[in-house]
Amino acid sequence: MESTWRPLSERVRAWAEGIVGSIHAVERLTGGLTADIDRLSVGAVDVVLRRWGDRRWGRELVAREATGLRALAGRGVPAPVLVAADSGEVAGEPCLLMTALPGRQLLRSPNIAELATTLAHVHDLDPTGLAATDPHGFDERRVDGWIRDPALAETVKQTLATELDESAPVLVHGDYQLLNTLWRNDDLTGVVDWTYTGSGRRETDVGLCRASLAVLVSADAADTFLRRYEAEAGVRIDPNADLRALMSFGPSWLGFLTDQLGAPAPNQLEAVVLRAASRLG
Repeated sequence: MESTWRPLSERVRAWAEGIVGSIHAVERLTGGLTADIDRLSVGAVDVVLRRWGDRRWGRELVAREATGLRALAGRGVPAPVLVAADSGEVAGEPCLLMTALPGRQLLRSPNIAELATTLAHVHDLDPTGLAATDPHGFDERRVDGWIRDPALAETVKQTLATELDESAPVLVHGDYQLLNTLWRNDDLTGVVDWTYTGSGRRETDVGLCRASLAVLVSADAADTFLRRYEAEAGVRIDPNADLRALMSFGPSWLGFLTDQLGAPAPNQLEAVVLRAASRLG
């Protein structure tokens, strides 16, 4: 996938400087399938600017992330602190300013125990007041083309056609995966990209994180995460919902990993899907 990154416009810069002061340097940050992300040096504390070029849906995403960051403030989650948000009326495009977090991406050998513990803590938080979220949904066309086993593909399609059991909603990150975590050595220092935060099923986060672990690390890492999470949260993940969440990614996600990281291993993901299918009742 080609990057859609654009330099800061004068209007965006003026909006940001009106809030945080003079910008001394702009560093483009990696990642961001849907928005441009920059680290702004403004003094003793840097801030991160996220910009959406498409105002039609960028407004909604800015509002959702701003609401999510407000809900997380002071609740023990290593998330950014909201500085300011604009739907585009002032900055010219939907923009969100937040504090910069320490650490860097660690995509190969993460501390799976910390990944699980952090997510369990997020899910312990009260989601009252947050909109329902199921950001990725499911499109059965995603099964075709990469699952090599026709029988497994058919099992997945049949399973995903069934209704899920009811479950108590939790506070959901909405895109909890390795690409959205920051690390310092083995310590998880930040969870970013709260664009799809809301109230929903815990499997939404668990399954997508398992998919990213399968692709970037190994099938065993994905299953270790599941066991760790269930132990930390004291719950059993619904196998049907887990399978649905494992299949929630779209072609752009695998394409991004291929182009930017040279990483995808769909065979490892298929192995995790096969194991998930074997846990169905």
